[in-house]
Amino acid sequence: MDIKQLHCFTTVAKHLNFSEAAKHLAITQSTVSYQIAELERQLDMKLFVRDKHSVKLTTSGTIFAQEVTRILADLNEAVNKAWMAKSGAAGNLQIAFLSSMERVLGDVVKRFAVTHPNINLALNHPSMQALHDGLKDGSVDAGVTFSIGIEPGDPLNYQRLSCEDTAVIMPLDHPLATREHLCLADLKGVPIVAMTRESGFAASDWAMERFAKRGFIPNIVRRTSDLGTLLFMVESGLGVAVLTRQTVEYYSNLKLLARKLEDEDLAVEVMLAWSKHSTNPCLPLFLREFGVRGL
Repeated sequence: MDIKQLHCFTTVAKHLNFSEAAKHLAITQSTVSYQIAELERQLDMKLFVRDKHSVKLTTSGTIFAQEVTRILADLNEAVNKAWMAKSGAAGNLQIAFLSSMERVLGDVVKRFAVTHPNINLALNHPSMQALHDGLKDGSVDAGVTFSIGIEPGDPLNYQRLSCEDTAVIMPLDHPLATREHLCLADLKGVPIVAMTRESGFAASDWAMERFAKRGFIPNIVRRTSDLGTLLFMVESGLGVAVLTRQTVEYYSNLKLLARKLEDEDLAVEVMLAWSKHSTNPCLPLFLREFGVRGL
């Protein structure tokens, strides 16, 4: 049996009239009769009781009609979902972002969930290193990260979202809090708490290179892989941290001071990144929320 036979059968079952079924199917009545006869032959059972005045479903025909109607509805739904997936109107997107980047993604995610309800956004905030690795191996469709670590030849596309100021993060009563102007050289010998190198090779190397340019090695006394823990250590007086000022503003519940570093080589950019080779049809729809066109 084939789909045409099943459609023919359910149409006759609905109207209980071969002539009416033929009109709805836009085929001849003889074709309808042939399709039903062929279906009954293949099933080796009678589906209809016919005489000159009426058409009725047999008991077997009634049960078969119920099941076939359900199967055809499921098939239509499957086809529609497949077409939606092909067009990008339905599917899944893996979106990664660094801690505190919720401030960049919040409005976009809210708007996208309303305009594309059939696309599931899986959101997570891994370490910078894991985010970059995920973009390159395809396990992450798009990510919001810093420009730190971007290299020529990366298999990624980028769009700049904003520029952020690097700052010294300190407790309100820290000796440096009285200084209106700071530069990286002022941190020589000052206890510093930092993220682990494993959580972001690029960020760690970027910072160490800039300390080296000033002729000293930073006095890093503690490291952690969690940003919230890092800021708690700063608030507790264990050391200062070097982060972007905007990152700390997201943690407004902490009693911290962010003093901008005035060195010209410390500004960093917030970037939207995605693979040049992505085949996920949902991705262009997400990128359009950021003004990206022509993928």
